[in-house]
Amino acid sequence: MRQLFIPHDENHPSYLYCVLFLVGLLLVLGCTEQEQEIGLKHGETTEVVQDTLPLATLVGSPAEYVGKEVTVTGTVASSLAFEFVTQQPYLLEDAGHSIWVITDGIIPPQGEQVTVSGVLVSPYQIKGRHYDYALMVNGGEQ
Repeated sequence: MRQLFIPHDENHPSYLYCVLFLVGLLLVLGCTEQEQEIGLKHGETTEVVQDTLPLATLVGSPAEYVGKEVTVTGTVASSLAFEFVTQQPYLLEDAGHSIWVITDGIIPPQGEQVTVSGVLVSPYQIKGRHYDYALMVNGGEQ
């Protein structure tokens, strides 16, 4: 019977390479971003605030409107484009107040005046960015 000879160097034990590989693998796997599902679950309904809210009112007491559908008007100040995600954020401003709007549609051009309706959520996280409050809108509603 033939024996397989594996050289063994006492200065560099082979198990050390295995341990280093496993530690590296754990580091890579531990750095994955956790996603959480937010928004309404199937069958849930949202209370709708009938009138268009001034952005100052929404930003001034956001906890009062979390989970409710609201309509606000403002100017698109800036946006962030993320690859490989369907939801895209843009900043809506009016009279010195602002809120991030998250859309699965097309982001309006910077400087455009828009009226959007969506559900106020808290908190919201996308691609490592955290927002205390965000307005979630459907792409077709802008």
